[in-house]
Amino acid sequence: MKFERGPWPRKGTKVFDASGDWWHNACLNTMANATLAYALGYKLAADAVVQHVEEHRRYQDFLVYPVVFLYRHYIEIRLKEIVTQGSILLASPKRAPKTHNLQNLWGHARRTLEELSLGEPVEDSEAVEELIGQFHEVDPSSTAFRYPRDTRGHGSVCGMQTVNLRHVATLMKDSGAYLDAACDWIAEYLSRVDFGA
Repeated sequence: MKFERGPWPRKGTKVFDASGDWWHNACLNTMANATLAYALGYKLAADAVVQHVEEHRRYQDFLVYPVVFLYRHYIEIRLKEIVTQGSILLASPKRAPKTHNLQNLWGHARRTLEELSLGEPVEDSEAVEELIGQFHEVDPSSTAFRYPRDTRGHGSVCGMQTVNLRHVATLMKDSGAYLDAACDWIAEYLSRVDFGA
């Protein structure tokens, strides 16, 4: 069987290049808060994919993997931002732990939020903790929805049968609002604090 030539890329074509249709040119490194750009980018991408499934009623069996990964990664970035930026506000700057373990990151983020005394109702943080715990339980190392098999060759999500993408997106809207509000609150206060005083 002969390998037929298809519409392959041409040699010398640049992948990351601006084009004449400027409205498709994404601008990088223009936001003061790059972490926000990354976090919201992952969440908006997941939202868009779920919307695509809702509109076309197809491909959900394939798109579930990037959707869950994107939402999970959004959570991870936001938790790390709460720890890092919150610690600056608490005058004890530290980096977020170098881990993908959401329960570990949530523990650090929750302690940071408690020290900051944001005044959010306990049941709100407990609800977010439950959701984060469920993401962690299904995907403890951020690989289950990226790869079909783990490092030992076992199926990554063998214990699961179905995932309702609309339901996940709805829960992420609510939990995302909580995480975004916490990050926004910290950013707002950091913009007002004079650390030299």
